[in-house]
Order: sequence, then structure tokens, then C-alpha cells
Amino acid sequence: MNAHSVDWHSVSGKKFPYKIVQQPGDNNALGQVKFLFPNKFNVYLHDTQSKSLFSKSARAFLHGCIRVQDPLEFAEKLFGSRSLNQSKIKKILANPETQRVKLKKPVPVHLAYFTAWVEGGKVKFHKDVYGRDKLVGNLLFGRA
Repeated sequence: MNAHSVDWHSVSGKKFPYKIVQQPGDNNALGQVKFLFPNKFNVYLHDTQSKSLFSKSARAFLHGCIRVQDPLEFAEKLFGSRSLNQSKIKKILANPETQRVKLKKPVPVHLAYFTAWVEGGKVKFHKDVYGRDKLVGNLLFGRA
């Protein structure tokens, strides 16, 4: 549907019968590939058009989703090179229509969020962009 044909005065946040989707292609902000996995937070892994962000030390440029630096290589490893190799992946991506490719066997996904870790024998601390440290500290030390 064309956005110009919508009567925007008749819709609101509570009454919005439309689904807004950015079409696949070279200008899609999520890049060419998105990896969905079951979770209640609607978090997923995805490619990006902003490849230069991988060279920055700060990495929290999105709101909960996770950018994958080499998504085609990641896809090949997930599926196994026999079932989905680089040439098959490129053939899928050449199609202008969105395509879903499912894994034959589910892969467990475990996400971890760290604001401190050891690097070169020293503890490195990084900004707690999601505000989780205080919550975890309160739970660990019995503060409610």
C-alpha cells in the first residue's frame, strides 16, 4: 500500500491496522541477511549497511539487535557448507524477494552481556549501556 493513500487522521498508535516493512535490497538498514531465533524480546542477529561501525570500540548503536560482521560466513557455518555454501547463499540473495531459509536442526542461542572482562591479565570495564549492572548487583547482594 502506498503511504500517500492512507487517511493518517483516522489512525493512531492504538488503532494502526498496517504493518510497515522496509523492502529488501541494497538500501535496507539491516543489510541483506537477518537471523531470527525464538525470544520474547524480538531480538535478532543481522547484517548491516554500516560496516564501518565494526571498527569502533563502542558497539551499542542499535536497540537490542545484534549486528553480525560476516553474515554470509556465519550463515554458511550455521547451515553447514554442504547444505548452504557461499554460491547458494549468493543465489538466494540475488532474488529481490524476501526468502526464509530454515535450519533443519535448531541451534541453541545463548546471549551474554558483559561490562567487565579480563584482557591481557587486566580487568577492563566498559559502559553499562543497558543498565543491567545495578539490577544484577541488587539481586546478588539481596537489595530489592
